[in-house]
Parts: sequence; C-alpha cells; structure tokens
Amino acid sequence: MILRTPALLGLAGLASLAAASPAMARDAGMDRAVGVLSDPAMQERVGDMLAALTGAMLELDVAPLAKAIDQAQGKPASRNYRKGMKLGDLAGKDARRAPEQLRKAVPQAMGQAAVMAGAMEAMLPQLEAMAEKMKGAMGGALPGGDVVPGEPPAGEATEE
Repeated sequence: MILRTPALLGLAGLASLAAASPAMARDAGMDRAVGVLSDPAMQERVGDMLAALTGAMLELDVAPLAKAIDQAQGKPASRNYRKGMKLGDLAGKDARRAPEQLRKAVPQAMGQAAVMAGAMEAMLPQLEAMAEKMKGAMGGALPGGDVVPGEPPAGEATEE
C-alpha cells in the first residue's frame, strides 16, 4: 500500500523527536495533536488543500525551467521548448488524477498519524528512560569527559 512507507517514516520521525525530548513532546499537547489529526472535518480540509496545491503545481509552466536545466547540463540549445509546457504534461496523464487521489487518501493518512501519535504518548515514559540511558552512555564517549552538548561543564553556573 502506498501509505505504508510514509506511515513508517512518520513513526520513525515521531520516535526520534520524542526520544530527543520526551518532556517537550508531552508538553506540546499530544492529546491536542491526536484530536486534530483524527477530526474528520480537519482531514477533509487538509485533503482539499493538498488536492488544490497539487492541482496548481501540475499547472506550472515548466518550459523555462526545463530549458535552464538543459543549458546547465550542457545539452544543445536547439531543443524546442513549448511555451506553456506544464508540469502535469511532463508527469504524464496519470498525474492528472493525483489531486483527487490525495483528497481521498489524506483522511486515512491523518487517522494513521493520530493512532501513531497516541501510541507515542503512551511510550513517552519508556522513551524518557531510554534517553537517560543514552545520555549516560554517550557522556563517557564524548570529548571532554562527561560533558553533554547543551549542558555546561561540571562546576559551571547555569541561569536556572
């Protein structure tokens, strides 16, 4: 399924963000994010927006860009570039269906993201513990002893 790879990438991204700063993820309002991502009206609006954006991009006149790319690559200047050549023309006839396909796929993708965000919230205590273990393990491996980037060296005052 086409949504599988983006969903896995999204999960990996959420995991790394949460691992980097679990407290920040909790404070950012994960419940609110889950609510927004799972709201059918919001899903429809986002689907409409992405469909409109994709449709507009397919209508871009790319002849000047194609000509510039060919010139930069040293291709002959004698090529004929049709004024008004659209991105959709280059992408092929199937690309014309992309806006509607996006409009239909976005609610499912946002619903999956909501489920993953909820799961990440449940995992935050485990991720916090993992981050602390990683911090301890990395401390000895860093130049300068146990100084972790972003933290002051031992004995140095902080502004807290």
